[in-house]
Amino acid sequence: MSLKQKVVSGAAWSALQKVSSQVIQFSVFLILAALLEPESFGLVALAVAFIGFLQVFLDQGFSDAVIQRENLEPEHLDTAFWSNVAVGLVLSSIALLSSAFIAELFKQPTLGPIIDFFSLTLIIGSVSAVQQAILRREFKFKSLALRNMVAIVAGGIVATSMAFYGMGVWSLVGKQLVEVAVRAIILWKVSNWRPRFKFSRRHFGDLFHFGINITAMHVLTFSNRKAGDFIIGYFLGAAALGYYHVGTRIIKMVQGLIATTINSVAMPAFSRLQSDVKRVKQAFFKITNFTVLVSFPAFGSLYLLSGTIVDDILGERWHSVIPVMSILACVAVFDGVKHAMSSLILGMGKSSWRLKLQLLEVPVSIVGVLIAVNWGINAVALTNFIVVVLFFPVWFWCTSKLLDMSVMEYLKQCHIPFLCTAVLMGYLSVINSPQLLTYGAKVNLLVMVITGIMVYFIAMLVISPKTFKQLMSIATSLAPKKAS
Repeated sequence: MSLKQKVVSGAAWSALQKVSSQVIQFSVFLILAALLEPESFGLVALAVAFIGFLQVFLDQGFSDAVIQRENLEPEHLDTAFWSNVAVGLVLSSIALLSSAFIAELFKQPTLGPIIDFFSLTLIIGSVSAVQQAILRREFKFKSLALRNMVAIVAGGIVATSMAFYGMGVWSLVGKQLVEVAVRAIILWKVSNWRPRFKFSRRHFGDLFHFGINITAMHVLTFSNRKAGDFIIGYFLGAAALGYYHVGTRIIKMVQGLIATTINSVAMPAFSRLQSDVKRVKQAFFKITNFTVLVSFPAFGSLYLLSGTIVDDILGERWHSVIPVMSILACVAVFDGVKHAMSSLILGMGKSSWRLKLQLLEVPVSIVGVLIAVNWGINAVALTNFIVVVLFFPVWFWCTSKLLDMSVMEYLKQCHIPFLCTAVLMGYLSVINSPQLLTYGAKVNLLVMVITGIMVYFIAMLVISPKTFKQLMSIATSLAPKKAS
């Protein structure tokens, strides 16, 4: 299979996995939102944010280094594995020792035991990171997709069962633990690689040289994404954080679909092509085009339908999250195309560039959130939008320097999705009316989603048959091949 075929197949399987996973997760989320209080979501969001901060240091950027290296030796893999295990044990101990302090800091006694249980995920994650990196490097996204879907189904069953039996916040804890454990078990099943009892200082240095920048970038990315959770939880309380978390959940589900697909496929592709700038540029344009073809209609629709989704699906008690969801849908449009730029910068071996970009962006974001929290969760969401718009030209400038790319060349990748999305949003604005749709709230929303997808693809077929054909070729790559 050629690199192009691997990239297309990898993108298709990543997208299929994310779509299937998000459908399952959203279904579970709807059940849990009906059974649990906002404070439960807020408590778990705080615990996940704290454990997530420790997880940034778990892999030390070694997984990305394994994927990025052109010449990978067995000693690189052994060294990465045992380094991860050692760091995982240390970080898990830190979580256990600091859980009581964190609970007291946020004045939430239940938070301590939740962190204690979540500390197990650090150990579990440390023994499966290298296997996942190997599968990504080899474009084996089918195995990764199936593994993730099984884990999400298992976690969903456990969480909904616990919630029905009145276990409250612990149903969310059980979901996280089961998903992480099942992912690790399946990874060891599908991967043929096994670690040897070897550690090489030289190979550690090879990985560390690239990985240290990745770790620093992950710290900054995490700070940018989760600082708001800590700040809201500390100043406004767990209930307010629960509303903010639920308000962002749907956006993050769709955003995760796009970002994971791009990151999992783009960086390995750019790494393989990094010595041929012309081919990298072609690959970047294709990935950017795919990104906007998905993100423009997805987030445009979520912006228009946020009120309908929240009131009719989640219920009126969650009404206050509508403005958060609408604002973050706009943020997600910029974030989607930034992911392609970020993967390009890393794939070209310029991890220090991305680190410098984030060193500029993250402090501005955190200061903005600290100021905005005085006006509530809507102001925090608006701050995220202002920051992403402010720094987007800087990301573009760095990308253009690597590819010798003009503004018009880049905009050419976006104009067809923009026109098709404009048609879609015009249709949704008209059809989203009680006078036109009288089937009931949930059925009305389903009708709008299905017909909206049809309108978008029809618009694409009319405006750009070539683009429509390219999307269909990606879809057909998922079809099972007949045995010869």
